[in-house]
Amino acid sequence: MPAWLINERLATDAFAPLSEADLRAGARLRPATTPREPGWDGIPESMFEGGSHGVTEGASVCAGPGTSPWELLQGKGCHVESLAVLRRQGAIKVKCGAAWDASNQCSMLLDLRWLHHGNTKLKALRGHFSFLQQTLPRGVQPHVEMMEENRNKTGKASFGDLLGEVDKAFKSVCAPYRGLGPKEREALFLKMLRARVAVRSPYLTSVALDALNGNGGTATLGSDRARPPSGPHPWEPNSVADGEESILRRMLDTCEQRCTPKEMFVDPGADAHAKKNPKKRKPQDAAEGGGGGGVNHDTGAGKVEGAGEGIGTGDDDDAAADASNPEVDAGGRSALWGAGIISPWLYFMSMGSVFCCHIEDYAFGSANVIVAPPGSHSWVVWYSVPRTSIGNLHEYLRGLLGREYALDCLEQRKLWLDPASVAAWVGPSGEKIPVFRHLQGPSEYVATDYGSVHWGVNLGVGWKAAVNFAYPNWREAAETVHLMYKKLEAATGQTRNYRCVPDFDSEEWREDREFLMRAPDETRTETGGTGSGGGGDSEDSDGQEPGG
Repeated sequence: MPAWLINERLATDAFAPLSEADLRAGARLRPATTPREPGWDGIPESMFEGGSHGVTEGASVCAGPGTSPWELLQGKGCHVESLAVLRRQGAIKVKCGAAWDASNQCSMLLDLRWLHHGNTKLKALRGHFSFLQQTLPRGVQPHVEMMEENRNKTGKASFGDLLGEVDKAFKSVCAPYRGLGPKEREALFLKMLRARVAVRSPYLTSVALDALNGNGGTATLGSDRARPPSGPHPWEPNSVADGEESILRRMLDTCEQRCTPKEMFVDPGADAHAKKNPKKRKPQDAAEGGGGGGVNHDTGAGKVEGAGEGIGTGDDDDAAADASNPEVDAGGRSALWGAGIISPWLYFMSMGSVFCCHIEDYAFGSANVIVAPPGSHSWVVWYSVPRTSIGNLHEYLRGLLGREYALDCLEQRKLWLDPASVAAWVGPSGEKIPVFRHLQGPSEYVATDYGSVHWGVNLGVGWKAAVNFAYPNWREAAETVHLMYKKLEAATGQTRNYRCVPDFDSEEWREDREFLMRAPDETRTETGGTGSGGGGDSEDSDGQEPGG
C-alpha cells in the first residue's frame, strides 16, 4: 500500500463522528461563524470585517509543452509532486501556457466563437441549459436561493439571441467593479455575504455543448472554426475527460448501473418513445440539485458545477419534445448520455454568481477551464477541502445546520460556506478543516481531486467549461470517501445520496476490484474489448458514444 493511501486510511480510522444521541445531549454546539462568537479559532476580527478569506493559498502547477492531462493528474514522470499537491489541497490550478489564438481571437482549448452566431432555437435546447437568478443567504443558514427564469417565452428566440442579451446584461452588472482586481472583488463579495445582504446575481449554467452541436449550432461558422496547425490542444476538455488511460466512460456506466435505485433506473430495452419523451421535472428538482445530485435524467447523466442543472424551458408539446431529444442508440442511450461529465457543460458567469459546496458525482475528479482571452477580467475564486477532511466538514455542517442537516446536503448544492468560518472550526478533539483558495484566470484550469469538496464565486464575465475525469487510481481514492460516509451513515442513521460515492463494501464492487482499477488497454487485452466492469454494454462492441 503506497504511503499516501496509508495516511488516508489512518485519517479515516481517526474520524469519529458524534452520534445523534450525543448531539441531542448538547455535545456539539453551533460552530462560530464570526470572530465575535465563542469557539472561533480563525483570523482576527479586523481581517474578517475587511473581507479576508482567511484560508491557505493553494499552490499551482504549469503544464509545459507536451504535458498531457493523464500524466499530470496521475503523477506520472516528473509530475509526482503535482499529484501530491492535488491530494493535499483537494484542488490545484493548472496553467496551460499559450492557449489563445490571437489571429483567430479564439481559445485553442475550446473554440466558442460560433455560439454567438448560432441559430439554434431555444425550444430545441429544452432541458439542456438553465438561466438562474441566485440570491445570497439572508438568514443564519448558508442557503443560496435559486430561481429559474424562462427565457423562451415566444419559442422563436435562438441561443445566439439569448447570448447577445445575456452578455450585455452581465457586463452591465459587472460595470461598477471594473476598476477592481480579483482580490478586491472577492473581499467585497465576502463582506456582502457576512452582512447578509440579499444580493441577486444572474447565471447561465449547464449548457450542454453536445446539445448545441446536435442541433446544428456549428453550421453558421463551419470551416471558420479554428484548429491549430499542430492539431488539438492536449488540454481540450474532451481530452481531459476521455483521453489516454481514462476509465471515466466505463466507471460512469458501471456506477449508474450499480448505484441508481431500481425505481429510478431506465432499462436500456425500454420503449424508445418513452426515452425520446421523458417526463419533465419540476424546476426546483433541478435548480436545487436535489434527488439526483447532478444527474440529468433526460440524458442519462450530467453534472452540476454548483449552481443548478439544466431544466425544461419550452412548451410541453410532443413535437417539441421529439425535436429536442436526440436519437436513441442501439444500447438505449441518448446521444447526450453523460453530458457534463465526459462532454463539456458550459457556464456563462456574471460578477457575484456562485457555485455551491459539493463533491462530484461518484467522487470523480473534475476539470474546469475559463475560456477567455489573456488580460480579460474573467476570474473565479475556488475554495477546496481535501477528501480526508470530508468527515470533519460534515461534523461542521451538522453543528451549523442543526435539524436541517442531511447527509446528502452536499449533493443538494445549495450551501455556500464562508471559508473563514470553516477554517476557524475546532472539533471536540482539536480537529481542524484545511481550506485552500485558488484564484483562476483566463485559460487556466482548476482540477479537483477525487471526492474533494469545493465551492466558489465568479468574479467577472465569461465562459467556463467543465468535465470530469477518472483514471485507474480513482477506486483507491474513492474508497477513502466511502469509508468516511460509512461512519457518517452509522452515526446519523441516514443514507448517502446514490450519486455521492459507491458503496464499495457491496458484493459486486468487491468481486471485480482489480478489474475496475486497470487501465483501458489492460482491460481490452483480457476481454477482447473495452470492459464495462459488469456495468453494461462495452463501448467497442456497439460503437456507443456515452459522453459525460
